[in-house]
Amino acid sequence: MKAQKTPDIKPYQLPQVSQIARHIREKNTLPVYYLMGDDVYELNKYTNLLIDYFKPLISDPLNYQSIFYNPSALDSVLDFISSYSFIPEQKLLVLRNFNEMKQSKEITSKMAVIQQYLLSPSPDVTLVFIYEGKPQNLTALQKEFYHAGFAFGALQPREQDMPEWIMNLAASKGKRISRDNSVYLYGLTGADKMMIERQVDKIINYAPDAETITEEFIRQFVADTRDFTVFDLQDTIARGDLNASTRIALKLVNSGESLVGIVAVLNSYFTKVAAVKENLHLSDQELSSVTKIRFFIQKFRTAAEQISYRRLSQIFEALYKCDYLAKSNPADEKTLLMICIREMIL
Repeated sequence: MKAQKTPDIKPYQLPQVSQIARHIREKNTLPVYYLMGDDVYELNKYTNLLIDYFKPLISDPLNYQSIFYNPSALDSVLDFISSYSFIPEQKLLVLRNFNEMKQSKEITSKMAVIQQYLLSPSPDVTLVFIYEGKPQNLTALQKEFYHAGFAFGALQPREQDMPEWIMNLAASKGKRISRDNSVYLYGLTGADKMMIERQVDKIINYAPDAETITEEFIRQFVADTRDFTVFDLQDTIARGDLNASTRIALKLVNSGESLVGIVAVLNSYFTKVAAVKENLHLSDQELSSVTKIRFFIQKFRTAAEQISYRRLSQIFEALYKCDYLAKSNPADEKTLLMICIREMIL
């Protein structure tokens, strides 16, 4: 009789990593945490929360270890969970980059010991495994952590969920921000949560007595002081402003931005512009629904009205050529980007 295959488990089915805050608040932490997902901000946030909670409870420095995965990392874990102390004392081991583990007969043997440990973990030991990434389905090993109740997910929120995330972030710091102003801040900073938090903290530092983060504060402390981003570049290219586009592009490359990354963002943006142009007869609400563009639909509409089909074709051709040359040729990225911009605008 064939063994039944266990059903697939998707990363989004995992309990949210934010539950760790409640565990700490209620002083009811787990002996093992397997944190996985592509939201590195959340992974780091709740890992640090666990470290800050446990470190004051640890008197012996040897009872706290934070290591990155390497070929001998599992030996460290095995030594850690097997060491015996006459006096029970809290111990904490954090193993980062668990996604770097490659399967082998030796690794499988060591993980079998750890999987057996999951059945009866020590109450004085806390293990934290951090897996950065979002596989299609959980692996057999990840299912072991999941079924033991130790797996938690941290997945990047959808674009339409970011304003609410920003509102919750502000609330956690004792401030209010409207949904419209959350969208405005998100448009200026992009989806980098760490960058968003830095900007919120900057506003609070400059205006500590204000209860609300207003549009004026965002304009004064974020919009007027930020560095140029690829989002500024896409706007100036859409307008056909060669001088501004060249100036911003040079700053981006000089600041270390990857040419392939810049091209990818521009390609995504103009693909959305093309989709909007095909549906300009629709209302903003209908347009947003058809194109799946949740924010700044009016901005995309304006760009689509300004750019002809002939120029859109020219833009995609220039981006394709630039991407191909950047990946196949060790040429000067700055020169390639300047040529690409001229071909998109002139």
